[in-house]
Amino acid sequence: EAMDPRVPTIRQTEPITRAVAVMRESGERMLIVTDDTGKTSGILTLSDVLRAILGLDAADVHRR
Repeated sequence: EAMDPRVPTIRQTEPITRAVAVMRESGERMLIVTDDTGKTSGILTLSDVLRAILGLDAADVHRR
């Protein structure tokens, strides 16, 4: 069975728990974030999610 090549999308108003659920369901480590009109507003990676949950910023990650 061929995989769908499109990256899943999520609205920027969705909670982080929904983003994690979409990543788990899709098997993807990246989501396209859209605004309320459906326009792309950015991307969200698994790394971004982990930093948000753990309260780390990029500087914290590079210091370790």
